[in-house]
Amino acid sequence: MSYHSQPSSQKTRHYANLASKLQRLQGELKVTEEYMGHMSKQLDGMSKFGAYSGAQFMAASRLVDVDLQRQGAESAQSQRPDQEQ
Repeated sequence: MSYHSQPSSQKTRHYANLASKLQRLQGELKVTEEYMGHMSKQLDGMSKFGAYSGAQFMAASRLVDVDLQRQGAESAQSQRPDQEQ
């Protein structure tokens, strides 16, 4: 039995099955594309959030450094004997 001897109804059924699977695949790809769009927006938001958090950390670090320098200067003055007394 050769390939050309298949009844046309069997070919039609195979083509219909293939078409249905391709339509399902196309639908799934459309859903995946929507999810990728949502993910892209969320990643953009996460990027901004990371930049804001980094800026807050740097500002807090700068304030802590100033406080530590001030405390170091105060402790150095308290350990030095007063010469004016």
